[in-house]
Amino acid sequence: MKKLFVIAIVLFYASTCIASDKDKVLYQIEKARSIIKEFTAKPESVNYADDITMAWNYIKIAETEFQKNTNILGKLSDQAVPTIIHYANMAEFTIRIALSRLEKASHEKEISRLEGLISDIKAKIKVLEDKDAEIIRLKKELEKAKSDITKLPSEISKEKDLEIERLSKEVSALKSEKEELNTKLTSLKKELDDKNKAFEALQTELKYKLIELTKMQKDLHSLGKLKEFLDVVGVLGIPVRTSENGVTIVIPRRDFIKITSKGAVLSPTSEKVISQLISLIKRFSEYRIALKVYGFGQPTKYEGTKATEHMAIIVKDALIQRGNITPEMITAESGGNMPIFPKDAVELNRRVEITFLTK
Repeated sequence: MKKLFVIAIVLFYASTCIASDKDKVLYQIEKARSIIKEFTAKPESVNYADDITMAWNYIKIAETEFQKNTNILGKLSDQAVPTIIHYANMAEFTIRIALSRLEKASHEKEISRLEGLISDIKAKIKVLEDKDAEIIRLKKELEKAKSDITKLPSEISKEKDLEIERLSKEVSALKSEKEELNTKLTSLKKELDDKNKAFEALQTELKYKLIELTKMQKDLHSLGKLKEFLDVVGVLGIPVRTSENGVTIVIPRRDFIKITSKGAVLSPTSEKVISQLISLIKRFSEYRIALKVYGFGQPTKYEGTKATEHMAIIVKDALIQRGNITPEMITAESGGNMPIFPKDAVELNRRVEITFLTK
């Protein structure tokens, strides 16, 4: 009865994982599709036809991989999940990069328009300054005319009065025009200030867009390295788990360690496995390595924390000495007693986990 219960739990867990991976893959593909359609709906997208075609090609590859790796029972191959998600992400990143370029072009066009507007405003300000100079000149002429009146004969006094009246009216008109121009100048200065603020906001937004684009390009590079890593490990036939922290490969402990009467030592099969690990570490040198050895069952002498920590140090030292690897790149510790396989799978739970972490 207990065995049936364990089998039922295992089958339920497996079906849940299958559904979860499959749903995750379908969601990622559909998300990328929606982003492509949304971008294509923009009128300006006609200038990015190559990017759209590239994105649809990635979607097509992802769907082909999905169909190719789904059996007749609807189960999606675990090893195919990272590849399919990679192509879906590539489709999404292609469109997001195209969108950033489109927005950058739009911002540059707006900046050019604002620069032209600033030139027009400066020209209007120059006109106002010229008017001020003209008013000052006329005032001086008026004062001079008033001074001259007292010196002129009475017969020409009337003519001068008329001239003074004309000049006074002209000055009054110029004052009114000046007040009107000052009002316009205040409005133009406010408009110029608003445009400058808008210009600064656009520059700030463009700066953040460029930062975002740079980050997306780095993320795209990281995904490419992850895909390359998974391809290499897939060829070696080593089980892999991925997480936010990095990629973990799981290898039976017996491939590294042999228990003798004198304690734990490297097993005869360890040379091949260690050689493969050294090749991986050197090929993907941008990763740090976290090495953990797990025990399971009895006796505590060989399966306890102290014993498994000693085994981890043995494996670490072998990697450093044979691969000429910098010690700071690798940490080694006991993983404790944490089974990930059924309890009757004793040798599988006695394992070594090597996690490749981003520096």
